[in-house]
Amino acid sequence: MPLAAVAINMAVSGSLLPATAHTLEYPWCVSQEGYLDCAYVTHKQCQQTASGIGGCELNPRLLFPRTPPAPDGRSNRRRNAYWFR
Repeated sequence: MPLAAVAINMAVSGSLLPATAHTLEYPWCVSQEGYLDCAYVTHKQCQQTASGIGGCELNPRLLFPRTPPAPDGRSNRRRNAYWFR
C-alpha cells in the first residue's frame, strides 16, 4: 500500500511541474567592442545603460530571423525557383 501511494504522489508531482521557460528576445542591444547585450525593451533603456560604454542597436536576431528548413530537407529557394520557371 505505501508503494502505491508513493507512485501516485510522484505522478501527481510530475504533472504539476511548470512548463519550460522560453527565452525572450528583446529589441534593443548595447553594443560594446563587438559584444551585444540584448536585454532592453526600449531605446531609452538601452541608451541609459550604454552611456559612456557603447552604443545601442536593434537586435539582429529579430531583424534577421532564421527560417526553418523545408520538411523534406530540401532548400525552399530551389523549390520556389522551380514553380516560377
